[in-house]
Amino acid sequence: MADNQFCGFEVFENRVKLEGALISKSGLHVGSGRALDPEASDLPVVKDFSGRPFIPGSSFKGVLRSNLESFLRSLKPKQGVKLVCNPIADGERCVSSEKKKDIFQKATRGEIADPEKEIWKQSCWLCHLFGSPWLASKVKIADMPINGNWRSQMLGVRQGVAIDRESETVGEGPYDFEVVPPETEFKMSIVVENPEPYELGLLMLGFQMFDQGFALLGGNTSRGLGRVEIKLEDILEITPQQILESLNPELEEGAPSEEEQPKITLPEHFQQLVACLKEAAQLNHNGLVASLQTRGWTKQKIREAGFKNFKDLFEKALKDGVIMEKNGFYFLKGKEEMPEEAPKKVDIEQKQRAWLSALARKLKEAVEEESNV
Repeated sequence: MADNQFCGFEVFENRVKLEGALISKSGLHVGSGRALDPEASDLPVVKDFSGRPFIPGSSFKGVLRSNLESFLRSLKPKQGVKLVCNPIADGERCVSSEKKKDIFQKATRGEIADPEKEIWKQSCWLCHLFGSPWLASKVKIADMPINGNWRSQMLGVRQGVAIDRESETVGEGPYDFEVVPPETEFKMSIVVENPEPYELGLLMLGFQMFDQGFALLGGNTSRGLGRVEIKLEDILEITPQQILESLNPELEEGAPSEEEQPKITLPEHFQQLVACLKEAAQLNHNGLVASLQTRGWTKQKIREAGFKNFKDLFEKALKDGVIMEKNGFYFLKGKEEMPEEAPKKVDIEQKQRAWLSALARKLKEAVEEESNV
């Protein structure tokens, strides 16, 4: 796939899965907001339904993107090159709401053949990779559970005092917050759909920022918290050709024919639910809705499948035993696995170097020489 070539999710070009561990090198506080329980810590860390701390994929993704944005903003792009925008302010996005409206109006008048391709063309590098209001994200980061044994006694509690900056006196009084101790290991799983080599290079650069201490995760980083290390343990790549090569149409001698074999096929909407929960062991309602939406399941498509809304779909899946729910989180009932797509294991260090080299070449072409890339 050529660089910057438009490739929507309706076409499967390739898929890369990055697996490994995120290891805290200092205390870590990824908060869940103020606690309602008067006996609990004022600021607890986010926990799963069993009480084990975990790192939401969205939290890690947000820090990863913001640090890459800072880096790309420091460069001077050549004329016509869009490295990065401000995704928070609508007027500063590479494709604002007004610009999107104008593109579709031109398409209606026949001035633009494909409005989606035009939006892609006018979007910046990071919106291509991490998504925008008009583009789905290529990067899917699962929630990161603790990898290994965990006891609640391992969780630390630190004290803090809020200071009023104007009066320079104590504000609301003392408070405490929970901290995951150093050397806690979290399981990391990231899937990237249809990535360009330089886009994977951007991810590797982001990982390096964490490893070198330039990117910090969670809250209270000014107190020395948030230092983490990324340890890649496996890289799996899948292409359509690999899937075709893995198929064996010949039946073994004595094996039942396809017609004789029992067929148990879940409806497509349930298959998508299972796929979402296989990527992220557990998800709350909003997380599962967001994951389905990245797979193209809009409210309209849900209604076309015969459901009133996402909640109606989830309740049907619970009733049929496809998924389970506890404390507001959905997860799979058992360990039944869908067939793997013949992933191919590759050399990690070699791939990292290749992706970073692709990024370096891409930046050489995209920025002015004075940027010293």
